[in-house]
Amino acid sequence: MKRSIKLYDYNLPDNLIARHPTKKRDESKLMIFDENNSITHTIFKDLSNHLQKGDLLVLNDTKVIPGRLFLKKETGGIVELLFHKSLNQKKAICIYSSSRKLILNSKLYLNEKDFFLIDNIENNYVTLSYNKNIVDVFIKNGEVPLPKYIKRKVTNADIKRYQTTYAQYQGSVAAPTAGLHFTK
Repeated sequence: MKRSIKLYDYNLPDNLIARHPTKKRDESKLMIFDENNSITHTIFKDLSNHLQKGDLLVLNDTKVIPGRLFLKKETGGIVELLFHKSLNQKKAICIYSSSRKLILNSKLYLNEKDFFLIDNIENNYVTLSYNKNIVDVFIKNGEVPLPKYIKRKVTNADIKRYQTTYAQYQGSVAAPTAGLHFTK
């Protein structure tokens, strides 16, 4: 049976969206929905009070790379890229956003001399090549990809807070959100 992604749409009023994390990771709000369909509101550091023998927690230990880049097209327009996956050291697929269509074999400039070459365009995905390690370019020049519903500029504090305390290996383009509430 095919299900529509629209089944997961819901209205979340802007005033209920946190713009910044709590000062202490484990003091974030936590809603418990149990097997009896009852709802309890508490804070994350009380999670252990709700776990039972046999429960399983899975922790994603990948680090979030600064996977969002803003590049300039040859025409002067701006393209927003979100790193999707690496094909090899010099090629990657990115999700892109641009006010106008991208052009195959054109260049997207990081600065006056460094550019990506557009190898393929499919829907809102673009395959890019670069003359150096492409992931390193994102790590050096990209910004933390905060979710679109957080409507503010990325800060230096986000670089640390948008990372789990147990992250070890480069590779995520978005934080495993629930994991952001764990402390060391």
